[in-house]
Amino acid sequence: MIEISSLRRWAVTAFLLAATAMCSRPAIAGADLGGTVNAIQVAADGTLWFSISPSAGTPNPATYCKPGWAGLNMFIPPSNSQYAYYYGMLMTSLSKGTVAYVANVSVFNGSVPCDITQTGYGLVLFK
Repeated sequence: MIEISSLRRWAVTAFLLAATAMCSRPAIAGADLGGTVNAIQVAADGTLWFSISPSAGTPNPATYCKPGWAGLNMFIPPSNSQYAYYYGMLMTSLSKGTVAYVANVSVFNGSVPCDITQTGYGLVLFK
């Protein structure tokens, strides 16, 4: 027969584990990068290349996005319908020093540069 105190202890432990699993969004959504844009290049084919200098507490972008020429490791393809908005946001981050945030970058494994339009979350700027 199970004692009430051990049953209560088991129920509390199960509840705490479930609550922790539900509240840990980064584990569900993947790794996120945040920092200021430190370089931008529009390539001859129209691809918008950029790199982010990571803020404290965010992973090194090279972990997920392979650096290429001049260390640029993220890009927006010219065929993307939101290209002009990405360009404006990246230029704002570069010129004003605002923090750019790329969510769910861990969908990449570091073997190629990252097309951030494929993360499902796009780009966010913070003041």
